[in-house]
Amino acid sequence: MGIYPSSALATRVIPGCDVHRWILIIALASSVLSPAAARDLTEAQAIAAVLSREDFVTLEEARRAAAQAEVEQAGLPANPTAAVGREGFSSRGAREAETRLEFTQQIDVAGRRRFAREAAEHRLAATDSELAGARTDAVAEVRRSFARVLFRSRVVDALHSAVDRLTSSAKIVNRLARSGESSGYDRRRVMRELFALRVERDTAAAGLARERAMLASYVEGSVPEELAPVGALLPAPPPPLDELRAQLRERGQLVALQVHAEAADSEVRMSRRGWIPDVTLGLGTRLVETGHGDRDDLTLSLAVPLPLFDRGQARTKRAVAEREAYRAEHALQLSRLSGELNGAWQQASRLAAAALDYRRDVLGSSHELGRIAQTAYAAGEGGILNIIDASRTELETELTSFELDHQARMARIELDQLAGVNSHD
Repeated sequence: MGIYPSSALATRVIPGCDVHRWILIIALASSVLSPAAARDLTEAQAIAAVLSREDFVTLEEARRAAAQAEVEQAGLPANPTAAVGREGFSSRGAREAETRLEFTQQIDVAGRRRFAREAAEHRLAATDSELAGARTDAVAEVRRSFARVLFRSRVVDALHSAVDRLTSSAKIVNRLARSGESSGYDRRRVMRELFALRVERDTAAAGLARERAMLASYVEGSVPEELAPVGALLPAPPPPLDELRAQLRERGQLVALQVHAEAADSEVRMSRRGWIPDVTLGLGTRLVETGHGDRDDLTLSLAVPLPLFDRGQARTKRAVAEREAYRAEHALQLSRLSGELNGAWQQASRLAAAALDYRRDVLGSSHELGRIAQTAYAAGEGGILNIIDASRTELETELTSFELDHQARMARIELDQLAGVNSHD
């Protein structure tokens, strides 16, 4: 690992330089690049900030309000109709006028309105389940962003520490060089490694700044430099697979498909009553004005459509097809998600175990390499390459440990998302 400057650049910059001056420059740069005082942010706080954003809350409320309006609309009876008419005509040489006023109301004899409201209520429940699924996806996305920032923060911290350790070694090399106990090559070689580490650190810091900006866009209004994610990078072992399988059936998207099928079933029952006609009742008055006087009569009317052609056959076929499609999609998604869940659980479990094993068996012993190499070099028993190799080995071991932890965390987030688990619950 490492990004090394070209030999031409090293030759142009380093020969004839004062090693103390370059060590001071590197130390000052390290202090400048060190993270300033920042606001601590846990994963739970980041999730809560996202879910409480005004836009997110408004989006959920608006979608639910639209579905609730459909329920209210489905439960309303048809509006009554008012009709007014006036006619003038001649009868036996006298002119007469007739004024009619009538109110009509359609009566739901078949009870289709009840099934329509039932279907709308199922769709409202499906909307709630879809919103829960969308919330799970939003939680997973912000958890991934948080994990990336936490991982890159660990990497930048490790690179800062590596620069500090090698700076300490460079001071030893410079002290020995002044007393004639080390060569100019050793001084140039250690400075070249310091510059390589600086480039690597600065590159990692640039990536961290980008990820911080992305996380800030989720939590709304936070300045990227103010965010300091805290917490363990390595996640806890996943829960038992059987427990996650049981919870999978309650996943928002799967529940929504089931409820959509129930809504379509209500529409099937509603459309199968298409052969029962709705009755329209009318009540009104008729005023006849003649030369001999006025006559006021009460009128009643009854209108019944004849279901000769449209008896709801097409609506029934469409509702049946939608119901079967939702059920089939639910079965397919459940089968696919069950397989993905099993694979994700295996991956998350094994990555977490591998990260723990690496931390226990390798990481602890690597911290002694630098001290041993420095002691041996000071005693004249080792070369500068031993110090550089020990520094690089210790850094690579730390970065590998962080990478394993990060992979285990991302696998755990995917597992939770598949099972519909929200870590903030």
